[in-house]
Amino acid sequence: MPTTAQEAVKPIKSGDNVFVHSAAAIPRHLIAAMTERHSEVRGVNIYIRYTLKVMLHIRT
Repeated sequence: MPTTAQEAVKPIKSGDNVFVHSAAAIPRHLIAAMTERHSEVRGVNIYIRYTLKVMLHIRT
């Protein structure tokens, strides 16, 4: 089991698709570790899902 962000992103290879979900918080350390590998991998697609909750109870 990975113990660091750098170890966690080692399996990512060129051409992979990476999905990031920010339900609780964006995993900044993992994203930073991925960007540190920019010279090792090419064509990695990163998809970020960000959910906005419409607040219907607010009156204008």
